[in-house]
Amino acid sequence: MTANVPAGWPAPANIENIRTSLSALKLSEREAGLAFYGRLFEVAPGVRPMFPASLENQAEKLIKTLKVLVASLERLDTVVPVLRELGRKHVAYGAQPGHYGVVGSTLLWTLREALGEDFTPEVEQDWQHLFSVAAQ
Repeated sequence: MTANVPAGWPAPANIENIRTSLSALKLSEREAGLAFYGRLFEVAPGVRPMFPASLENQAEKLIKTLKVLVASLERLDTVVPVLRELGRKHVAYGAQPGHYGVVGSTLLWTLREALGEDFTPEVEQDWQHLFSVAAQ
């Protein structure tokens, strides 16, 4: 897959970690999405102009996209065309390769906040791998 994702990933245990953690969020989907964007604009204020003034729909889109990705873990190759199109759209909005790192760390921050003690090192590593696959 990618240089920082081990061969054979995701294994059934990785899939279970990701799915269980997504369903265990201690924030509502709306709250998690808004927390993500609040943090993103805090750490990377320069990206704010790429987004609409109201983030309600954007927060919903983020969580829906994560759910599709998570639902497709056994067949990630089927979502590659969707991810490529999403990447093209983001480039048109002004996204640059350097933004992916801050988005990934913001996603992990959001999951850490939304999961509390359930955000174990294993869960974190699995989400890092999933984001790496998606970013590629």
